[in-house]
Amino acid sequence: MRKSIRVNNVKSTLSYLQLLNGIFKLTDTDLKFLAYIIDLDEKLSEFGFDVFSAEGRKKISEKMGWTNQNTCNQYIMKLKKKKILKEVDGTYKISPVLIPDKNQTEILIKYA
Repeated sequence: MRKSIRVNNVKSTLSYLQLLNGIFKLTDTDLKFLAYIIDLDEKLSEFGFDVFSAEGRKKISEKMGWTNQNTCNQYIMKLKKKKILKEVDGTYKISPVLIPDKNQTEILIKYA
């Protein structure tokens, strides 16, 4: 079966993730965290910066207002368990389904 959802110009990564959240059941903080790492990865990956490195986790923690970097690690592990993040070559990759195409007008969901 297929379900098509029309989207009116995805304005932000967060709004795109909120559309898909019925599938993943993430909290508001999970969504903000994921949106931030997607945006940061999109901006910095072309320069070879790994957002999941120690320096990247420090920047993420600062942005999220966390004083303890272990909080960032806990969120990464939570997203890994939900298969939103996948471990590849000693770092993590974000599921491509969750990376919005800003020109996208429709989301097609296929399920059995």
